[in-house]
Amino acid sequence: MHRVVVVAYDGVVPFDLSVPVEVFGRARRADGAAAYQVRVCGATDEVRAGAFGLRVPYDLSAMAEADTVVVPGIADLDAPLPEAAPTGPPRPSWPAGIRASSSTRTCCSSRTRRC
Repeated sequence: MHRVVVVAYDGVVPFDLSVPVEVFGRARRADGAAAYQVRVCGATDEVRAGAFGLRVPYDLSAMAEADTVVVPGIADLDAPLPEAAPTGPPRPSWPAGIRASSSTRTCCSSRTRRC
């Protein structure tokens, strides 16, 4: 099964985090089985997302098993990216052929690239 990991970090835009979780999490194959395994990971087990906090069930090691990594947008575009947010090309520990997607503010202005 294709594994999608969504990275959560302090200052994440909640909408940007929720959309890939919902889209990939609700996708079904013709036989009704889930099309994707979706995990939300982060450097800590709780992150600030605007007016509320979110519990993060997986740590960053989940990215090593991912086929696709989604990095949601950060609310304050002038703030430095948190350490938990992967930047640049996929890390050497990521499998060859991994897909990476990030959004600058919302999913409507996303930048996606095939690695």
